[in-house]
Amino acid sequence: MKKRGRPTKSSLYEGGFKDGSIKRLVPSAGGLPGAARQSQGVISDGVVYLSSQRASDTNVQSVVGQAAQIFKIIDGLLHHARTDKKHILHAHVFLSHIAYAEEFNRAWESWIDPEHLPARSLVEGRLIRPEYMVEVQVTAVVPRPKALVEEEAK
Repeated sequence: MKKRGRPTKSSLYEGGFKDGSIKRLVPSAGGLPGAARQSQGVISDGVVYLSSQRASDTNVQSVVGQAAQIFKIIDGLLHHARTDKKHILHAHVFLSHIAYAEEFNRAWESWIDPEHLPARSLVEGRLIRPEYMVEVQVTAVVPRPKALVEEEAK
C-alpha cells in the first residue's frame, strides 16, 4: 500500500525501475518531422529506447554533417533521460546508400566513447525522404540514481 503525503526519493525519479511504468520523452523534441506521431523515446525498467533520429537541417548534404546533427539530438535526448552515450547498449544505423558507410563510421568514431562501445548494426534502406542520408536509433541504460540505490539497500 502506498503512503500518502511527501513523495519518497524513488517516486521522484520517473525512470520506471521497479514497477514497469513508462516515461515518455518529449514528443516534439526540436520540432522534428513525425514528432506528433510518436514519443522521441520511452523509459521503462531502467532502459531508454529512443526513436530513430534524423538530421533537422537537410540542407546539409553530407553524411558527416547529418550524423553530427543526429548525435547532438541523441545526446540531448539521453541527457533528458538522465543518461549519456557511455550507457548506449545498441545503436541501429540506417543509411540511404551503403556507400556512405565509411564516411558514417568516421563520424561515429569521432562521437562515440571508445571505452564504452555499444553493439551496433548498420543497414542500407530507403529512408522516409530522399534528402535524409542517415538515421540512428539507440537503446541505453538509465543508471539508477545514487539515492535510489542507497534507499533500496536499506
